[in-house]
Amino acid sequence: MISIVIPVYNAAAYIDDTLSKLITFAQDNLEEFEVILVNDGSTDNTFEKLSIWQSRYSQFRVIDNKTNQGKGGAVKDGVLAAIGEHVLFTDADLPYELNSIARLPTIFSSGADVVLGARTRERESRISNDGLRRKMLSKVFAGLANLALYKPVSDTQCGFKAFAREAAIDIFRDIKIKRFCFDVELISLAQAKGYAIAVLPVLLVNQEKTSVRIGLDGIRMLVDLAKLIAKRYLRRPAAAGRSLRA
Repeated sequence: MISIVIPVYNAAAYIDDTLSKLITFAQDNLEEFEVILVNDGSTDNTFEKLSIWQSRYSQFRVIDNKTNQGKGGAVKDGVLAAIGEHVLFTDADLPYELNSIARLPTIFSSGADVVLGARTRERESRISNDGLRRKMLSKVFAGLANLALYKPVSDTQCGFKAFAREAAIDIFRDIKIKRFCFDVELISLAQAKGYAIAVLPVLLVNQEKTSVRIGLDGIRMLVDLAKLIAKRYLRRPAAAGRSLRA
């Protein structure tokens, strides 16, 4: 069974469409699955909508965080509550092609403990000035993020990552960062613990919705990155994981 963890924050405008697409795909393509929806302190009627889906389908479970924990905190809550043999987390707007989920069993059977999505596009769309600024900042962040890792990773922030259950529990119970830099921490932990890591190209089919604020969140991410980089160089030499090709 695969557990699909989705952190959800103020998603009332689109969550019904998301879950309709997901349940249709899962019923048609997955033998056994559960969907864990973590409502991360939403201030709109997201929780009420999630509750309706939970009552409608036995495969859906809702975790309700009364206060906002941040994406990392919400994902951690969902992963540690998962019961599947494999655990995937992805974003609430489903920006990645769902067929990527169906490829995971084959990758895990080849020996992977951790699967990191890497975003690809069919075509480049026109980028706004704000989008261009975010893209430039993302490149700077990616360069700094790799200083915190034992082996470089091309796309640390892709919101599509999957784990064998034992690896998921072992990694996520040690994660401390609750916001957007948690992806870097989990990759660093996976490498330090010597897990076999595969990279899976995932097609970006929708424009990703982001709640990252360039100012405040950018500062927080840099502070968290600085802590991870310091920890990386103060920690004893690690196994650095094993790289597999998806």
